[in-house]
Amino acid sequence: MSLASCIDNKKIYQNTVIKFENSVHDFKNVQYKDKIETVFVFKNIGVNKLFITKVKVSCGCTIPTWPNYGIKPGESGSIKVVYDSSRIGHFNKTVSVFYNGEKKIENLSIKGFVEFPEDQKNNYD
Repeated sequence: MSLASCIDNKKIYQNTVIKFENSVHDFKNVQYKDKIETVFVFKNIGVNKLFITKVKVSCGCTIPTWPNYGIKPGESGSIKVVYDSSRIGHFNKTVSVFYNGEKKIENLSIKGFVEFPEDQKNNYD
């Protein structure tokens, strides 16, 4: 690899920037086994095309979907996150977004509290 190509790659990373409107979504109280989801909106505020290479989650109860194409400078995109609310209690999950920028990773999070099923409360009174 030539020095020029290393410099060009570094320039691409330095000039690829992702900016999320919000990095945390608090669902507050949700019902047991409700389908809950949120969307994290982002914008490419850099000068190069933005590619999300992968999205990792902290557990299998969280399912992300993201664009599989390049986001042009100035354009927006979104990452949808669905949480399986079949576990009662507090949750706080991390969604790591890997992209072609110099920082390379942005961390998002979802949190909330899954309430005990109303129809089963009588069994525990």
